[in-house]
Amino acid sequence: MNHRLKYLAFVPIVILALAQFFPIYVIALTSFKTPLALMEDGMSLSFVGLSLENYQKVVQEDGFLAHIWVSLLIASFATFFSIVIGSLVSFALTRFRFRGKKFLTLSILCSRMVPPVALAMPVFLLVDVLGIHDTIWGLVLAHISFILPFCIWVLLPFFVALPHDLAEAAVIDGLNSRQIFSKVYLPLALPGILVASIFCFLFSWNDFLYSLILAGSQTKTAPLAINAYMTSDRIEWGAMSASSMIVMVPIFLLSLLVQKHFAKGVPSAGIKG
Repeated sequence: MNHRLKYLAFVPIVILALAQFFPIYVIALTSFKTPLALMEDGMSLSFVGLSLENYQKVVQEDGFLAHIWVSLLIASFATFFSIVIGSLVSFALTRFRFRGKKFLTLSILCSRMVPPVALAMPVFLLVDVLGIHDTIWGLVLAHISFILPFCIWVLLPFFVALPHDLAEAAVIDGLNSRQIFSKVYLPLALPGILVASIFCFLFSWNDFLYSLILAGSQTKTAPLAINAYMTSDRIEWGAMSASSMIVMVPIFLLSLLVQKHFAKGVPSAGIKG
């Protein structure tokens, strides 16, 4: 009886996995269908009319890889600066005592409740004043504005979980605060930093709102390029699906590279020091 219950426990997991992967399967199948096959069969699950025509159009004719490169640069820079600043802030909030510390921590966490659309106009005005509209750095700054609070929120538990005795021992050994952060805290918090990096990269990579407002012809990101296949006249389902599959590739590769550290890091986030 217990043996049967053990297998029944996997049923919800299988159902959830199917629900998650079924849309991806439909998109992948649609990406290989010719426009004629889509007109005749629609977005069906049949394997009729499969070809690489949509990928050739997206890559060779539309130059979609250039938009992938722009998104990759923006997401990489936004993630890097968010992790650097977030790590320093998390270290300061857990290592030092100062007036208003609890209020500052609470304010950072509460800022996650503000919807990005509410910050769109202030961010647009700031980017316009700085003269970096339609530039990579303008979008990087905009992405940091909503990624950084989340980054700090994720990293705080990791830094809190680190023993304070390590810092005291490092002080006795003659290390200053900068050295304690770089040589003691940073290596130990690496699993948490990798976890935060994945989410920060995903938020920047998938952003559509700020890209729509701040990007132009020179900084058109991948989400905007995908949306361009949907016009008032028609929707190019094949090209849209093919470009969507290409967008998923960097995320899958990133997940495979850091999955071991991700599995180690997530449980540690719940530890309190």
